[in-house]
Amino acid sequence: MGQDDVLLADIWDALGKQDIVRPLDLDSLSITVRGGAVTLTGHLTKEFNRQMMDAIVQSLPGVIVVQNSLVVDHDLAIQVAWALATERRTSDFNLRVTASHGWICLHGEVPTHELQRVAEEVAGQVSSVRGVIKLPQVPGENPCPVRRPIQPPIGAMVYDVAGLAGTVTQVIVRPRNRLATHVAVRATNAIVAGRRAAGACYIVAAEAFERVDQDGVYLAPKGPPLNAHPIFNPDDYPLAPSAWKAPYPYKAGEVCWAFQPAP
Repeated sequence: MGQDDVLLADIWDALGKQDIVRPLDLDSLSITVRGGAVTLTGHLTKEFNRQMMDAIVQSLPGVIVVQNSLVVDHDLAIQVAWALATERRTSDFNLRVTASHGWICLHGEVPTHELQRVAEEVAGQVSSVRGVIKLPQVPGENPCPVRRPIQPPIGAMVYDVAGLAGTVTQVIVRPRNRLATHVAVRATNAIVAGRRAAGACYIVAAEAFERVDQDGVYLAPKGPPLNAHPIFNPDDYPLAPSAWKAPYPYKAGEVCWAFQPAP
């Protein structure tokens, strides 16, 4: 284990000992160490936690410099609210914005579905937004449900009813709201003769996953196995432009764009 690896372990250990830091905060941030230079990225609920984490990391032996790029929910909500207030098409509506670990909820009413979509797009254009999971209400309709965000890590193991099925290679994100719609999964074995060859890549809709956590990504046990999903065709999902900031925790080259109409 190299010095950077030891330092990285020390940082996680030091942050994990802070009672004020909720586990969800630690699950929503990433730490990299290169030559003693530490970079913190992700989303936090409180500015105090951001400052505290910075101070803790700075105090550890071996740390040369800290780049703190953590985004606080309050600041992010203000950015989105400002974007909505300065956009001509949404400025006349009283839209309240809340954020939780980078996930944005839009509250209030707009008169049409077109303006609902505009509000979603405006919020999604704020580069630090992780995803827009709730839309403003259209009068006379049922309340908009909060969407379930899915963010399988690149390289995560994918399991179906038969066990280990493959690994995540890319995510497909709808740029309008920055939410993952599909995941590209490369098969690692062949348990169904002629249908799932090792190396084949499948495209799986986010709704097909029952659970996504640190242990892996799990297809719903009552749903189809990996080999029953369509083959992934990269021509259908262009790689996101390098100038576009991918939602945390993804990086350039890991995200493709989806342009299919929203369900």
